[in-house]
Amino acid sequence: MLEKYYKNALEDAKNSLLEDGVIIVPTDTIYGLACLSSSKVAIDRIYDMKQRGRDKPLPLIVDTYDRLLKVADVDLNVVKKLSKYFPGPVTLVCKRNPDFDFFDAETVAVRMVNIPLVNKIIESVDAPLCLTSANLSNEENITDPMEIIELFDGYIDCVFLDGKCKNSESTIVKINDDNSLTLLREGKVKFENILKEYDNA
Repeated sequence: MLEKYYKNALEDAKNSLLEDGVIIVPTDTIYGLACLSSSKVAIDRIYDMKQRGRDKPLPLIVDTYDRLLKVADVDLNVVKKLSKYFPGPVTLVCKRNPDFDFFDAETVAVRMVNIPLVNKIIESVDAPLCLTSANLSNEENITDPMEIIELFDGYIDCVFLDGKCKNSESTIVKINDDNSLTLLREGKVKFENILKEYDNA
């Protein structure tokens, strides 16, 4: 029964995303709003839902290193030095792969998460997703999924619940041209720990 439910849930998520839908998914940090990165309609919906300025490109989420390279122009050996936290609660800001048609930004912010369900959803649509925190822009994070559902009632096409999440955001790190790291936002993982892992890899 559980396996059947799991397959049906994945199918619901896939269909929603392919039809310009927005879904709610759990991550290593907080709940996120997700949509196909190629769906301008769904991206616009997320901007409207979050009341987010359109000058801020949405972060991306991928499930494999191969898909990472399709969106980012980055040295994979550099990324693998951070494998303790990526996949995990770290977002990397890298140069955008010029073949990836996504906004006009020179860089992309991208994550991989240790949530098998989310990775299966990405695999099912065979494409990266946009993923941003499930809250209003510049407002506090919401840890209770029922509050998120109430906030976005009528705007969400599919929801995956996993209990209350911790009130912690991902740590955002930029990979510079010389492959050094710059902290853009400290979140769940301390930057000093990321640097230690990176330097010792």
